[in-house]
Amino acid sequence: YKGLITLSYATKWEKWKFDVTGQFNGKARIPDTKKMPALVGQRREFSPAYFILLAQVAKKYKNVEVYVGGENLTDFRQTDFRQSEPITEGFAPYHTHFDTSMVWGPIKGRTIYFGLRWAVK
Repeated sequence: YKGLITLSYATKWEKWKFDVTGQFNGKARIPDTKKMPALVGQRREFSPAYFILLAQVAKKYKNVEVYVGGENLTDFRQTDFRQSEPITEGFAPYHTHFDTSMVWGPIKGRTIYFGLRWAVK
C-alpha cells in the first residue's frame, strides 16, 4: 500500500509559492534470502513501512524566480533498519552473491537544494 499527498499554495500574482509532498510506503515483500550466507545478505521477509517528506519554497521577482527545497526531509534510509547494505556484495559486482534487487527504499539521506529560474521574454 502507498499513499501520496501534495499541498501547494501561491500568494496573489504568485510572488511566493509553497509546495509540500508526503509519500507513505507500506511494508513490501523482499525476495527470499534464506540461501544466502548469514553474514552476506540474509534479510527480513518484509521491508518496514516508511514516510518521506519533500518541500519547496519559491520567491518570484521580475524575470527571476529563486527557490529552495529539500527531498527526504525525514532523513529515512534503508540502512537504518539493521539491514545489510542495500546492494549485496556491492564491492564485487561479478561475485555470486552480488544482488541489486534488495533496494526497497531511499539509500541517500536528506538532500537540500536551491536554484534560480530565469524567464526570457
